[in-house]
Amino acid sequence: MSDEPTTDIGAGDFPDPAAALRRGLVARMPGDPAGMERAFGNAVRAAWVRGEPWAVEWVEQTAFGRPGGAGGRE
Repeated sequence: MSDEPTTDIGAGDFPDPAAALRRGLVARMPGDPAGMERAFGNAVRAAWVRGEPWAVEWVEQTAFGRPGGAGGRE
């Protein structure tokens, strides 16, 4: 594997696909943290809708997926 950042979250190269996705977006969008967060959220939501196990677990373990929680959304 090269040293290039990756957003290939299905490759199994990283134990935490959400962290790998975030690292890849940070590398690609260093001057736009708000844009990176939007892109990250969109990518996780898309993976969650597809039912990818890592995304379902990540969403369930964060405030994203807990309405009424700190920062949670209905």
